[in-house]
Amino acid sequence: MDRAHRLGQKKVVNVHRLIMRGTLEEKVMSLQRFKVSVANAVINAENASMKTMNTDQLLDLFASAETSKKV
Repeated sequence: MDRAHRLGQKKVVNVHRLIMRGTLEEKVMSLQRFKVSVANAVINAENASMKTMNTDQLLDLFASAETSKKV
């Protein structure tokens, strides 16, 4: 998709993604949709500050939740 238009293109470019069933691309697209839905469920207006967290901070958050479940 990164080659859908040339540099300096001023017109709107429409991209149609064709994906066959049972392929790796289908699995990747499904995983991307799942990740977006999880992110939208976790980050909402009440905890919008999580948008600025880096990977290490998020991992620490989940790690502390796992250790509290074991106790």
